[in-house]
Amino acid sequence: MSYYHIIVNQEAGNSKNKTKIQQIYNQLTSEKKNFKIYQTRYAGEEEQIAKHIVSIMAESDRILVIGGDGTLSNVLQGVGEVAVGYIATGTGNDFAKGVHLTLEPLAALKQFELSKGKKLNVISYKINNKAHLALNNVGVGLDAAVVAKTNQSKSKKILNRLHLGNLSYIVILFRLLFQQQPFPVEITTDDYFLRVDNAFLLTITNHPYFGGGIPLWPDADIYSNKIDIVLIKRYNIFKLLYLLILIVTRRQMNHSDIIHLKTDHLRIKILNPEYLQADGEDAPQKPYEIQFNTQEHNFWL
Repeated sequence: MSYYHIIVNQEAGNSKNKTKIQQIYNQLTSEKKNFKIYQTRYAGEEEQIAKHIVSIMAESDRILVIGGDGTLSNVLQGVGEVAVGYIATGTGNDFAKGVHLTLEPLAALKQFELSKGKKLNVISYKINNKAHLALNNVGVGLDAAVVAKTNQSKSKKILNRLHLGNLSYIVILFRLLFQQQPFPVEITTDDYFLRVDNAFLLTITNHPYFGGGIPLWPDADIYSNKIDIVLIKRYNIFKLLYLLILIVTRRQMNHSDIIHLKTDHLRIKILNPEYLQADGEDAPQKPYEIQFNTQEHNFWL
């Protein structure tokens, strides 16, 4: 008898998600499916839950994740090579946008049930020889500071309940446009070395989107084994606003003030203490040396 092992983060996204999750439960019950719910109690518990499921699941069982990109990313850290399905109920849902996964929960459930499996590339990175995975992107500088400050903000939960979760990102983004300081970074690939002393935003991305659907680099492709690096230097506020408008309107390609590299692996050194974010989960403010490449992972999508 096969089971769906369902990892749920009800705190992801906004208050509508409890209704969406209940719809999924009702549909599975009406289909007489065998399923077990694993409700997360605190941030980061998903990895331990995933490891437990993998240790007990039968070969015919499937894992389904219901939550935001951070929830799915944390699950990937714990499942090894085991495939996972996903129903996106987060605030930004960049991964769902990147793989063209429907945000309608019952349609996503049907897609999960009918899936024969799919391999996608995810970002693999190491910090101090500890391996991590990221679905969407890893960022240092402006976007990481926005994530860190938003996650620390008391207003985020209030805005989520009002279905205005993205507004908290926007408010903090505009504040940090003035406050974020430049930082030195070194980027090394097999055939390229770049040092920038006044970096402002540095993002290693796996598909076009970040920050809730902003097309950071429209040509980035999750089906490719290449990762895209986007770097913007610290300019005056008017030029930064202009570059952000170019990004939002998909007119950033080949612009001389936006540095873009594409490679299969690289190393970056952040020489000053900076925030780091991976899939919307923030890491402490400190210097970093990080190695990146991609690896395939199995999904029920």
